[in-house]
Amino acid sequence: MSKHLTDDEVEAWNSLATVVTLMAPELETRLRQKCGLDHIQYRVLELLSARPGQRQRMILLAAATDASISRMSRVVTKLEWAGLVTRSNDNGRSVVLTAAGLDALTDAAPHYIIAVRELLLDAWPTPELTRQFASLTADLTRHLKSRGPS
Repeated sequence: MSKHLTDDEVEAWNSLATVVTLMAPELETRLRQKCGLDHIQYRVLELLSARPGQRQRMILLAAATDASISRMSRVVTKLEWAGLVTRSNDNGRSVVLTAAGLDALTDAAPHYIIAVRELLLDAWPTPELTRQFASLTADLTRHLKSRGPS
């Protein structure tokens, strides 16, 4: 195996690193300004809204967002203080979306969609290019998750 990256590999890596560097803070800023939520808080509300009973175990929320259990606990605590979620009676291991949380998600969703469209999806002029991107990033996600924790 070569100890050096090819020119194409360098370009691929630099492009991805730049996209992540530019996109993540822009999305965070837009969500905070428009909805008062950060990205992981939005994702937690979104994930809970899609679950039966709008409830999920904390460990599964952490896994779905690639957060540690301690980080997820801090996120849930902030959402709890805001009245957007509650912890269930099973020693706080499950999180439940409240009516206020669903309202907050409903209010935030259009802003989130606009940001995702402007920051990412508008980059491709055709649905086929969007599908290709989705396929490539799904492959990358599977690759990274198959490696397990470092």
